[in-house]
This record gives sequence, structure tokens and C-alpha cells, in this order.
Amino acid sequence: MPEQIVIIGAGFSGVWSALSAKRLIDLRNKNNDIKVLVIAPDPFLVLRPRLYEADISSMTHPLGPLFEEAGIGFFHGAAKSIDTVARTVHAQSVSGVESSIGYDRLILAAGSTLVRPQNIPGLEQYSFDVDSFRAAEKLDAHFKALVSRPANPARNTVVVCGAGFTGIELAAELPDG
Repeated sequence: MPEQIVIIGAGFSGVWSALSAKRLIDLRNKNNDIKVLVIAPDPFLVLRPRLYEADISSMTHPLGPLFEEAGIGFFHGAAKSIDTVARTVHAQSVSGVESSIGYDRLILAAGSTLVRPQNIPGLEQYSFDVDSFRAAEKLDAHFKALVSRPANPARNTVVVCGAGFTGIELAAELPDG
């Protein structure tokens, strides 16, 4: 039975890890000995660093054709737990089917998630972010809906919190939107 490398996550790190592992497997002629499987909830790569841009429609890339061409397996779902003793990942498919996936090597590339402090009044109801594709879509829909509201200074006021790459790019992009 072939060994299996399991990668949790299909962001830049997960995709790069899968492609790099597969390349080394191919170079060493170990295709029959080692398989690569990626576990991720979405079948596409999100160009997350660019989600601040006005048109996010082109900020995803489907992974199916890429993984198929490279000979990489894909489990469309989420890792729920890892049993390091049994060397298994307990995962749930997007349709709800539970699976136990064995691994010989495991790469955890699940990425990060924005954490919002719960003790700031109004933060959850009135703030937006560009941490994920869905969040960026929500912000985009909000901006588009503002046009139908009466013109006033509040409607045209945006506060950007954060002066990192994304915050600066977002603030610079907003006047064009």
C-alpha cells in the first residue's frame, strides 16, 4: 500500500506544499509508492492578499484541474481532528460524510482566521473585513448598496483599521471604487 502525504489546507502554503511534494515524488520515480491528498473546504485557491481590490471576481482559481493534472488527490471538506497516535485525520465532507484518512506524513497548512474581540460594542454589526473571499463579497455588496441610500457624510465615510499591506492598499483603492 502506498504511503500518503496529507495536507490540510489549500491556501498558498497548502497548494505549494502539495505541488512541491508531488514534484519530488515524480523526480524520484515514486509515483506508485507515495500519494498526495489535500483536504480543504473550498475547491479553489483564494488570492487572499488581493481581496481588498474593487473587483474580486477574479480572485479565485479552481484547484480541480490543477490537482488532477499534477496527480494530487482532493478531499472536499474540513479536517475535524487529528489522531497523532493512529496517524489519521478525521474529516467531514461538505455533504456531511465523516471519514478517517490515514497519513504517513502530515502538513498542517490551514491558514489563519480573523478573530474579532467580543467586547467592542458594534464591531460585529457594523464592521467588515477582507480576511476571506466571503467576507470580501459581503463588503463589496455593502459598498454597492450604499448608492441607494440618501447622500450624506456618514454614507461616504469609511474608517480603515490597520496600516499593514492590506489596510494601506484598501485605503488607496477605496477612492477609485
